[in-house]
This record gives sequence, C-alpha cells and structure tokens, in this order.
Amino acid sequence: MNASIAIALLTKLKLIFETDASSEKQDQKFLAFQNGEFTVGKELFYFIEPSKYGISLTEANVKRNEFAGLFNFVAQQADMVTILPDMLPDIYSTVLKKAIAANSHRTPAQEEQYRNAIEYLNREETQAGTVITPLARYEQYQQLYKTCISEYKTRQLQAAMAEGAGAEAVKAQWNTDEPALKNELSKALLLWETKGKKQEVENWLGIFNQLAGAAPVSLLADLRSDYELFAKTSGADGLAAEFSYLPTLFNPSNFFEEQVAWPQLSLDKMEVAALYEKAPEALKRLFEKGDSEPEIRRISFEYAVVTIVRDWFPFKEFFQQRFWKLPAGEAVIADGNGGGLIPSFPEKLIFVRNLVISFETLVQPAAVKNLSSELFFRLEPQVKRQLKAKSAVLFEKRLSLRRSTLAAPVVATDVPVATRRFSSALFKTADFRKFSGSVVKPPPVPPTPPVSTAGSTEIKSPEMELLAFICRKMPLCPNPDPNLDWS
Repeated sequence: MNASIAIALLTKLKLIFETDASSEKQDQKFLAFQNGEFTVGKELFYFIEPSKYGISLTEANVKRNEFAGLFNFVAQQADMVTILPDMLPDIYSTVLKKAIAANSHRTPAQEEQYRNAIEYLNREETQAGTVITPLARYEQYQQLYKTCISEYKTRQLQAAMAEGAGAEAVKAQWNTDEPALKNELSKALLLWETKGKKQEVENWLGIFNQLAGAAPVSLLADLRSDYELFAKTSGADGLAAEFSYLPTLFNPSNFFEEQVAWPQLSLDKMEVAALYEKAPEALKRLFEKGDSEPEIRRISFEYAVVTIVRDWFPFKEFFQQRFWKLPAGEAVIADGNGGGLIPSFPEKLIFVRNLVISFETLVQPAAVKNLSSELFFRLEPQVKRQLKAKSAVLFEKRLSLRRSTLAAPVVATDVPVATRRFSSALFKTADFRKFSGSVVKPPPVPPTPPVSTAGSTEIKSPEMELLAFICRKMPLCPNPDPNLDWS
C-alpha cells in the first residue's frame, strides 16, 4: 500500500475516533496505531468465560495475567504507540503510598447522601436473566450511542472527502440517507436517556464524585485498601509457577465472537486526496515517499471499539481530583504537555476483521497479510527501528509471569469488593458486558458506484487483529487546590 493511501486511511480513523459527536477535536484523547508488536488473537480473551470457550482454569489464569501485562502500559503521546518503561500499576501504587490528602470531612447529611449514591449505583437488578446495575446499564446504552456516532461520522466523511469519478453519486447518496442516519442517532440517544436512565445515573455519579472528594483522608485510605485487595489476586501457570496481577477486563466481553456484528468502515479511492491534505504533518513524516505499490480502489473492514476495564485505577475519582498532593521534590505524574510519569495510557482498543482490499490491477494474493502490514509497510526505516527497540525489552517484562511469595499454587478468585467503590461490582461478573441484540444500527453503507473490474484483484482476510489504541491524556497531575486546608 503506498504512503498516500496509508496516510489517508489513518487520517480518516483519527477524524472519526479523536472527535466528539459534533466532530470537534477532543484534546484529552488520541489514536495511537500499533507497530506490529501487539499480536493479539481472540484466544487471549477466552479467560472471561473459561468453561464456555473450552480452556482450563490454569490457562485462564495465564491469559488474565497476560492481558493485564499487555495493556497496563504507559504511553507517550504519538501517532504510533510508544511505550514508556514503567507499568501503570507500579506508578499508581507508589503514588498512593506518597499522596498527601487535604484536611476536610463530610457532614452527617453529606455522608448519608454519599452512601445513598453508592447504594443506587451498586443496586443489582435482573434484566433478561442477567444481574445488572444502573451504572452498567447506563454504560451499555452509552456505548450504543457512541457506535451510532462513529457510523454517522464515517458516512459523513466519505461524502465530504469524495473527489473525482463517482464522487457526485456518493454525495447524493449521503444527502438522501442523512435524515435517516440522524433519526437513528436520536433513537440511540433516546434509549440511553430512557432505558439507560442517563440523567438519573449522571446525577448520582455527580453526587458520588463530589462527596468522595469532600473527605480526602477517608477516600485516600479507601483507595489504598481497595488497591491492596485487588493486588492480592493471584494464580498459577501450568508449571505451578505462582504470580500475582491486577485484574483487568474488557467491555463488551463477547466482542470477539464471530456471530457478534461489528460496524463497517471503508476508504474509497475518491477520498484519498482530500484526506491526505488533512493529514497532520507529523503523520506524513512517518512514511517513506515511494509509491511503487499497486493502486488500491477500496479498503473495507469491520471494527470494534473495546474498553479496557481497570476497577483498581480510579482515573476520575483520584487522578482528576484536586484534594491531594505529593511531597515536595517528587516527580510530577503529568505536566499536561506530554511529560511526567504518566503522560497518557491506553483506554480503549480498536480491533478490525474481515478486511477486503480491492486493487486496480492484478496482484499476488500472498502480498497481503493483514491491515497493519499493509498500512505500515512504508514506515520510515528509522521509525521502525525506534519502535522496535523501545518495545523489544519491554514486552519481555510485560509477558513474563510476576512471581509472588505464596506458599502454594492457587487459582484466581473473585476480588473482595470494598463497599465504597461503586465500580467494584462490575468486576464480579462480566455477563452483562456484551453486545446487545438491541443495537441501533444506521442504514448500511451503500456500495461504491460501479467501476470496471477488468484485470483487478480483491483480497480478503477474515482474521481479527488489533489496529490501534485510543489513549487518554493525563491532565496536570497532581494539581492541588490552594484553597483547601493542607495543614
């Protein structure tokens, strides 16, 4: 794949996943494409339900540990994922030990309201035979709404960037379909507001976050206790070698199953020039300029956005709060400009499958392996070397089993749930974390206007692969409020 096409597709993905519902750039997150080092197959996710997928508890233990080791890294802010040496759990553990809380306390009335918020968010209800909490149901319909937004923006970009032969037909189709697409967005939002009880849940979340910070000393003690409980999760591999890890999950839990429908995304030849012009210069500089590869008419694939669930890592409840600080002279967690111990971390994964590449001319099928190999074939050699060098040693550390001092082999068990943590209930069962049959889907993407296929080649690859990470930028942290009592 030549550099122009690769840059155009990466730019389209950035325009979709780095923007909000109004297509405005979101500064707090960015897309980082994987460099080929993350070879992840669906087998890695079987630990979520070992009996269903036919693996032993020992195999499940190893996969849980491997998943946590792969995706709890710290990243630099860059278009290609660049891993920093320290692990997310290690930094958080150190920060918890050193953090200094401000002096303030909840009033009796605030304490009662705080407990009511926890009770509401943790309340277990039965829905279609599955136990679910209001927060979980809220997140389920929130994800459906976000999926509809991504599909709307995909169609919108296709029409906006289309140029040359066939462009007018694509634009006309968009004008015809846009009212129906907006209607589907409205339906998804209505489901979130009604079935997901959007306003009600957000009100209780606001109360919880506000009042949690009203008693910093107690909250910090709870966070330390929670971390210790999560850190006690342990297991043993096939050789009875013991290890401990911080349990890390993913949502939806069944995304990798073949029968689960994924949205589709495509890039047509007529979009390439306009998207290339919109590409950031930093992205263009990653690629060589050679264009000797076969001309591509269209690329299409299905995609899934998967959230990494870390109940032990309170980003909103702790890192974004101003009721704590570190001792003088300690390294800053984040300076807000890409520096610090945690400039950013992976929050979501983007997987693709059922890749179809249509070439203008006859090519050898063996020339195409997967989307990543096609996209990054033209990376500058120096960029390849830098990425390879940074990841080689680090992956050995992440995939190796962490040894514990336990006296005998054990298998992973449910983590005790602290009463304070409204999200801990989500860790106990992932059954509800599944793509629902009630997914609101916009009208399908119409086919590209017919083009002569004489002498052309279409190559397909059904395999699932990890293409990119959606990374969260850490804001200025710590950022203590000078108006609080620090005596």
